[in-house]
Amino acid sequence: LAAAVTTKPLGIAWSASTAAGLGNTESVWVLIDAEPYDKILRINTDDGALNTTFDTDGIADAPSNKTEGLAFVTEGNDNFLYIVANDSGGDQWAPKKKNLYKYNVKTGAVVAGYPKNLENSGVWDDLGGIAYDGTNLVVVAKQNQGVWIVDTNGDKVGEGWPCCSSLFGMTGVAFHESR
Repeated sequence: LAAAVTTKPLGIAWSASTAAGLGNTESVWVLIDAEPYDKILRINTDDGALNTTFDTDGIADAPSNKTEGLAFVTEGNDNFLYIVANDSGGDQWAPKKKNLYKYNVKTGAVVAGYPKNLENSGVWDDLGGIAYDGTNLVVVAKQNQGVWIVDTNGDKVGEGWPCCSSLFGMTGVAFHESR
């Protein structure tokens, strides 16, 4: 896979083989920078091959060309990728507008009513990572200590500033149910 995909990942998520409607296949979902839209890859964890049941070649267009991270979420019998994008205009001094997209992996389309602007959640910084905790999304900043808990509608549930990450920021986040 690395021979074909030379761009650094913008985000990585995992789905279990028990996720409804995904053919009993454990997968890694990778978001990569591309033009005119960033790309989403579905990769089988057993052999590293692109999963062609997702789009025809295992690669689909992301909803933006400024994506920063994604989290895989099963809701009922459907599966979604929640994708954060920096959809700011060209003004480098303006706040960075973050949008939350809900992308249906079965249909390859953004769900109606999305994207949601994360402005009211306080998420302005470059994204260091996004994860799903079973109920909400956990969003972390790349260059400061900001951590936001956001529901899947983009509304703020809580925020915090963990010790010491402000010196270096965070470049990833993962969730484990017992830790």
